[in-house]
Amino acid sequence: MHVDLVVFDIAGTTVHDGDAVHRCLASAVAIVGATPSRAAINRVMGMSKPLAIASLLREHRGIPPPPGDLQRVYAEFESNMIKHYRTSPDVRETDGAAAVFGWLRKHGVVIALDTGFARAITDVIIERLGWARDLVDLTVSSDEVLRGRPHPDMVYRAMELAGVSDPARVAKVGDTPADLLEGTAAGCRFVIGVTAGSHTREELAAHPHTHLITTLRELPAILDVGPIERAPGDVSSPLLFTPGPLTTSSAIKQAMLRDVGSRDREFIRLVEKVRRRLLALAGVSDAAGYEAVLIQGSGTYAVEAMVGTFVPKSGRLLVIDNGAYGARMREMAHILGIDTHVRQLPPAQPVDPLAVAGAIGDDPAITHVAAIHCETTTGVLNPIGQIGAVARDAGRTLLVDAMSSFGAVEIDLERDHIDALAASANKCLEGVPGCAFVLARRALIDAGVGRSLSLDVAAQWRGFERDGQFRFTPPTHVVLALDRALDELEREGGRRGRAARYRANRERLLDRMRDIGFTEIVAPEHQSDVI
Repeated sequence: MHVDLVVFDIAGTTVHDGDAVHRCLASAVAIVGATPSRAAINRVMGMSKPLAIASLLREHRGIPPPPGDLQRVYAEFESNMIKHYRTSPDVRETDGAAAVFGWLRKHGVVIALDTGFARAITDVIIERLGWARDLVDLTVSSDEVLRGRPHPDMVYRAMELAGVSDPARVAKVGDTPADLLEGTAAGCRFVIGVTAGSHTREELAAHPHTHLITTLRELPAILDVGPIERAPGDVSSPLLFTPGPLTTSSAIKQAMLRDVGSRDREFIRLVEKVRRRLLALAGVSDAAGYEAVLIQGSGTYAVEAMVGTFVPKSGRLLVIDNGAYGARMREMAHILGIDTHVRQLPPAQPVDPLAVAGAIGDDPAITHVAAIHCETTTGVLNPIGQIGAVARDAGRTLLVDAMSSFGAVEIDLERDHIDALAASANKCLEGVPGCAFVLARRALIDAGVGRSLSLDVAAQWRGFERDGQFRFTPPTHVVLALDRALDELEREGGRRGRAARYRANRERLLDRMRDIGFTEIVAPEHQSDVI
């Protein structure tokens, strides 16, 4: 979903003022004898300043301050702040603020500033930096709403002025816990903390957020703005037509241009979020008894992990082979020492579910069935729901390689009777290579025993359940890109929207190839939309 409005905080987020807010609060409350610590002042940063002052005085005296003292202290604070913002050489925009404002406006996004300052101070800042002319669309000050931060009133006022009704189309950016709480209370899609302001990354990480950044220059890689990058038929830049790494959007590339620690709360939350989103794409959820397990490496790693973990030593695997990737699963099973029955079928035709039923009937020792959903070598789409029904009726477990279908072809694990499915970030999801995943019934995972130290779905799932972390070094940048790729899939209309683009590309390609004399091997009724 597109972001239409970004609400930025001022001091510490978009404006560098040389720590003036801390100093002016301390000097103002000092006139009535209060001497708060820096930590005490930090706790009220971002709040409306009368409320912040009242809190500091209450903490100092143990009782609410009389109105006269509060008014006198606030008048002192406002006077000092106005003088500072008008004259101090320390006042300037933070790194990249104006450039990011310009980039957002170029993409049709409304720029709003909200602040714990009153209007008298806000106007001085905007005038000093020259932002009123062509960079900032609107401002909201804390004295213009009923409640300041951490309440959502200023964000709601900005939405009203911008004509934006859905908070899912809004991003909130700030450098204090009050900013993060404000954005969360408003229901903003993005709640982004800036760690170069008044609070450290660790302090901000303790509060609800979607992202933490060190500079505003990181926003373009996060925010969902601008049109879909490549329309059907656009060949203005090189396209990759390989079955593995595909052309990626600039936004996905940008998503990887920052570092995140594998044990950081931000990354752990991101992994949890991605796992939920992958399950939703498969029509299921953790509440329904399914789990998503991320695996480092290419899609083949996930397929091997799935087969090696879920087929027990006493099991027998039926591999349905109607192409190169069915043959690869057969090779995997052989190397893993899995007892295997192979049913080889014509590569230009989809798997006949009756052939699967016949194989099971001929060999009652079969416990598991392995099939390819979309055979990448030919583009043949196998009837996975019918194969699943055969496996279910026979009481067998179905393992599916959905590498070149997941994200563009409809899949519902429960409806299609799929017990486990493997796919990767870099096919129809259009992320980058380096991370794959297995989606499976929780009961199957819980009973699984891996045949490999690293390619063990059950062990990795238990690791996620224990502390949210990968057992071994995670592909942090690839997961950042995958999350962004899922955003782009949503923007394109989800699976149906992406399939429509693939279908248009396929039809255009086939029409031109037919024109120059090529003949299809796979009949049109057996072709998938995926090239």
